[in-house]
Amino acid sequence: MVDPQSSLHDTDMIAVLVDVSTPLSRSAIEYRILRLLHLHPDKGSILILNKVDMLKSHTELLHITRILTQGTINGEPFGTQFSNRKVKNEELFKKADEEIAKGSHLNDSARLQTENKISEMQSDYDTDIDSNFAKEQVRKLYNTEPCPVVKKSPAYETLVECLSDYDYDMIDGEDKVKQERVLHRGLAGVKGWPGFSNVFYISAIEGIGIDYLKQYLLKKAIPSPWIYHPSLVTDQMPQEILEMTVREKLLDHLPKEIPYNLTLKINTLNFDEHGRFMILMEIICRRPGILKMVVGKEGRVIKSIAEDATQDLMNTFKCDLKLKLIVKLLKEPSG
Repeated sequence: MVDPQSSLHDTDMIAVLVDVSTPLSRSAIEYRILRLLHLHPDKGSILILNKVDMLKSHTELLHITRILTQGTINGEPFGTQFSNRKVKNEELFKKADEEIAKGSHLNDSARLQTENKISEMQSDYDTDIDSNFAKEQVRKLYNTEPCPVVKKSPAYETLVECLSDYDYDMIDGEDKVKQERVLHRGLAGVKGWPGFSNVFYISAIEGIGIDYLKQYLLKKAIPSPWIYHPSLVTDQMPQEILEMTVREKLLDHLPKEIPYNLTLKINTLNFDEHGRFMILMEIICRRPGILKMVVGKEGRVIKSIAEDATQDLMNTFKCDLKLKLIVKLLKEPSG
């Protein structure tokens, strides 16, 4: 696992995903993300607004977009001065909603026809995903003029000027501390990033806008050689995979916080004479009551956990294996 700041050196694009259904996440981009965006302004970046189907009005969606982009997309002003007046093309959304409602009662074939109808309606304004997608969408749907760009504070302007003069990763010590102070002061009160080249409105669970996003990412993808050999499944250590797989099954089968209070310990990890992977793992419980819940009546719970984990591990390692789980009570230190 590589931290976000280090991993950005090898990325071609930054995608910021925002859940617009919660007031906290849609009101501002989190500071740590803004910090990384400002440290890597040379990286292309896009904004993805998810759960748009949870919003009550499309005007609210545009207001969120303006805040999170500082009123700028692809270097040009975006949005409107949002009033309560009726917009001309709002009927388009109404028709789409009606078609979606109809589609929920249809079989797969009929639903596909419904989705095609919606796609036809969308094609009136979504003709070129690579040409200022969000800005053009708003202009065509709402027939309005762009709003003024959000005014920048003096501290923010100082931040931009400072970042243009230094390579953050090449400085250290006292210089880096000073740079962090400039970052913190400059980003105080800043809610958005004006460097997004595109904004995508999606609903992952409903499938809205997903195709446009996929096409855009595919279009922007840069051909390059594979980093790892095709036969390599993962670069994680086998012990990590074993523990994560068993932990996942504990979370699936046990309630509340119990799985988080269990300690996993691998005792045996080798191959038998038939070439089968042999794994012996202990699950250590802090209290007798927890041990009883992990084992389950007649051992049914721990048996199910072992069976599910075994199947997942065989799929991962692509070999036959035997997993044995032993549930033990934590021994209190004597004396």
